[in-house]
Amino acid sequence: MYKLINIFSYIYLLISSLIIAGEVGGGAEEEVYVMPAGYAFSIWGIIYLLLLGLFIRQFFANEQEEAFLRKSGWWLAVSMVLSGTAVIVSTTLSILFIAGTLLTLCVLYTKTRKELSISWMLSVPITVYLGWISVATIVDAFVVMEANGITELFGIEQLTWAVLMLSIGGLIALVFYIVHKDVMFPLVFIWGYIAIWIKQDVFLIQLVTGTVIILLAGVITFKNHRIS
Repeated sequence: MYKLINIFSYIYLLISSLIIAGEVGGGAEEEVYVMPAGYAFSIWGIIYLLLLGLFIRQFFANEQEEAFLRKSGWWLAVSMVLSGTAVIVSTTLSILFIAGTLLTLCVLYTKTRKELSISWMLSVPITVYLGWISVATIVDAFVVMEANGITELFGIEQLTWAVLMLSIGGLIALVFYIVHKDVMFPLVFIWGYIAIWIKQDVFLIQLVTGTVIILLAGVITFKNHRIS
């Protein structure tokens, strides 16, 4: 049953994103300090293909992969429904669905992380999905602020918040990689931060994103070099 629910939820995600919203991933219209270059949203095409591979693989899963799928329960399906809904509701409401998607994917990743011997066709889609939703949550939060005319929050202006959130996001990606040794998560952040660095011409934003990119790439290269 959960395999069929996954398929139906995936179809809903595609219909809502590609037909109803009419966009691959839903690039936002508001121009904010954390908005990446338009090409960055093409990663949704990769996510759709990876999820398709996961749902094909689930019908040919071995015993350990079945255990992985059982542990995933309804979490993956719920995350896709929330993600699909986020692109068809109002800008202000979208942040709630994006945040919900992030939360469900975090639970999903935590529940299934111990299954280390499964096919990459099952593990990589979830990690890439989680990575991009993490970046998208940061972006969407600022889009909602801009759409509602909020130029500062708790006495802190939007640029300062952008610097803080981008820094925290980079730190999360670094810690995630060190703890879980899952390289796909920081690679997605590198993808998103390069697009932000290209799009934005504000010095502080370029400084933060450039630093995070160099730091993540350096740590990944160093750890892989030690392993080899």
